[in-house]
Amino acid sequence: MHPAIQYKEFWLLHNKVYQISRESISSIANDVGFCLYRGSLYKIIGKTIHPSNERDLQDTLKDRIDPEHPEYVKVCNAYEAFMQKNGKYMMSRLQIITRDHFLNDASNSCYKFFKSGYIKIMADKIFYREYKNFPKNKFILSTKIQPREFRENPDGKYIEFLRLATDWATRSENIMSIIGYLCHEYKDETTGYIIVLTEQCPDPKDGGGSGKNLFCNLLNYSTSYHSKNGTQVTFDEKFFQSWNGQRIMGISDAPKSFKFDFLKEPSTGTFILKKLYKDEIEIPVQDGPKFIVQTNYSYEVSDGGLKRRIIPIEFTDFFTKAGGIDVYFGKHFPTGWSREDWANYDTVIAGSIQQWLSSNRKLTPTILTETGWSKQFEYTYKANITEFIIDNFDVWRSNINTPSKDVQDALNAFYNAKDVAKTHRATPQRVSQAIKEYARHKGLICETNKLIRLSLLLDPVKCLIISNL
Repeated sequence: MHPAIQYKEFWLLHNKVYQISRESISSIANDVGFCLYRGSLYKIIGKTIHPSNERDLQDTLKDRIDPEHPEYVKVCNAYEAFMQKNGKYMMSRLQIITRDHFLNDASNSCYKFFKSGYIKIMADKIFYREYKNFPKNKFILSTKIQPREFRENPDGKYIEFLRLATDWATRSENIMSIIGYLCHEYKDETTGYIIVLTEQCPDPKDGGGSGKNLFCNLLNYSTSYHSKNGTQVTFDEKFFQSWNGQRIMGISDAPKSFKFDFLKEPSTGTFILKKLYKDEIEIPVQDGPKFIVQTNYSYEVSDGGLKRRIIPIEFTDFFTKAGGIDVYFGKHFPTGWSREDWANYDTVIAGSIQQWLSSNRKLTPTILTETGWSKQFEYTYKANITEFIIDNFDVWRSNINTPSKDVQDALNAFYNAKDVAKTHRATPQRVSQAIKEYARHKGLICETNKLIRLSLLLDPVKCLIISNL
């Protein structure tokens, strides 16, 4: 007998034919730790639950047949025939594990698991604990255990990357809160943010290589991250087909036409998951992913719901000009990291989660840089309107009061010079809205109505009036 295996009979001899006992084989499968979690097969080993598969289950159960049994081959044949016919059904009868069986993040706490111990992160303190002190009635998902020890180190390649790739010097608290939000594996209706990674370079064609993709991929070493190409997404039930429960879902290379409003509902509420050849499942908000969208373009805040949800991080062109991150650092990220670099990564992640928790779990969008704002303005109002306003704004400001007819005549001349079809020309309301927003950005109050005398009531330097537009 193999010392590591306890042979146990789950077969009966009836009329000289071996039959498999459903109850016995199910009992053994449960005893050796096989279970179902979110419809997939897992195996309990100690305090950890590991992903498994049907072949592993079949081989494990077959190993319970004593090779010294006098009719070993006949028993094996009976077992193989049973599994071929009843394997799927037997798996459906395994014990079911739910999220309540795990040590989960809560609204005010976060857990990160490492080789020999785990940390509990609170808003004011980080606790380190060994696994011998792990709660007896809880499990750990094996995929959450990082293959390294937790150590603290304030300096390293990760923090250097963040300092160069973003406006870290002036926006570190905001960026840390965003990283903390993403790595905190807790979600409810009040934390449905959409993190948008953009670039400061004005022309989208000059973008790429800034570190957006690496920023996202590095989250995989603290939580689970799934990415899909934005040019291939469909805004229907197929959107989530490739998602398998990861805590973050990223959209890379989102095109100019990407529909941000599609993410409004799944970011704060339930959504329907439809897998191929499987029934639809309603995913509750606490099990849904948090969203990151990478784009070389910008985004339009079309309504209040998106304005509250979209939180941007602007990436500089430092690594684009340097020829790439690997070129600048002289090593691959993160496989080329030293032990100290990994310690720095874990330190920044833990500190970011603290920053997020201490901010009452609220994110607010920072003011975009000048190039970021210009990029968003052109994205929203298109190139022609942007160019027209920039060309004429100084004239309007010097005149203070500008009749709408003058604006419209100038706009028509602009369109005619560029040979823009009438069907592609903006409405007066859209032009008015764009002028107001541009003036506000320049620190001016803009009125586009009949109240021409308003200029007499306000500081004329801070008031721009375009009447009857």
